[in-house]
Amino acid sequence: MDNKIPYKVMLSSTYREMIEHRTAVRDAMLSQRLLPVAMEDDAALPDRDLIKASLAKVDESDAYAGLIGYRYGQRPVCEIRNPLQLSLTELEFRRAVSRGIPICMFIMHDDHPIPKKSMTEEKGSDEKFESFVRLAKTNRIYAEFASIPDLKVKAIQSFVTLREVLDAQSAITKAGQQTQADVRSDKDEVARAAPVFDETADPPTVDPGRTDKRSSQMLFAIAFLALSAICAWVLSRLVGEPDVSVIVLSLFSLGFAFFAAVGILALRKSTRHGD
Repeated sequence: MDNKIPYKVMLSSTYREMIEHRTAVRDAMLSQRLLPVAMEDDAALPDRDLIKASLAKVDESDAYAGLIGYRYGQRPVCEIRNPLQLSLTELEFRRAVSRGIPICMFIMHDDHPIPKKSMTEEKGSDEKFESFVRLAKTNRIYAEFASIPDLKVKAIQSFVTLREVLDAQSAITKAGQQTQADVRSDKDEVARAAPVFDETADPPTVDPGRTDKRSSQMLFAIAFLALSAICAWVLSRLVGEPDVSVIVLSLFSLGFAFFAAVGILALRKSTRHGD
């Protein structure tokens, strides 16, 4: 199954003397799955005139393919939209240039046969026609055709390249959209992960059990230190007398000192571990 994107390409030219040429170009477009956008495909459009309908087709297209034959073409009258009295084909070309879409130009070679009856059928347009041809060639690669088969071959080659250009533009657009989507996703993820602070909520409380435990240990240590100090003082008062009471008080003092040391060590250990 063909997965190519069906891009729209505006087919622009004069009509009645270019019917076969337009058919050749349409076939070349379809071979690359490029969809021709052309005036002959329209039904009657009572709410649009020629200028509005033609420019709307350029606006809906992804690219533009212009055919320049030996006629300048119809010049719709409108002082506002066409003050220079340009042909419909040139108006379409200028619209494509202003939009910046890819353009393929096919210009009839001087060796292309022209019916004799057509030599004099269009008068007063020579200067505008030559000006349009120069404009179409300026800063642009174009193809000249000397026959309908020659046009078809060159059109196929051009549309292969045109599809590559359109595919590249589409890839860049998708990459940009994906990047924007990733940025939005990252911002949403950060927003979801960020902590929410409720200013109306009560402040966090401290567990009183830990504070009471530390206070008890401190009091225990202080009490034993005080008792040991008292015993040491009593011992110092009686040290000169060889009595049994001195021995008892000494042992008693040493015992309290031992328990005081144990209490202090326990207190330091609990404080270090955050208990």
